[in-house]
Amino acid sequence: MKNILMIIPPERFRDEELFETKEELEKFGHKISINAPKNSRLFGQTIGKLLLDKND
Repeated sequence: MKNILMIIPPERFRDEELFETKEELEKFGHKISINAPKNSRLFGQTIGKLLLDKND
């Protein structure tokens, strides 16, 4: 199992690219951390929203 860092833009990221990829990697037991350049609230192109935990 690996620790994986996913870095995404704070706005208009492709929801499926983040959430589906994250889900698949977690199925194999990998620990996923998500970070972005500035904001703690991230918004996808459709309905995806994410609140980052800066302690992650």
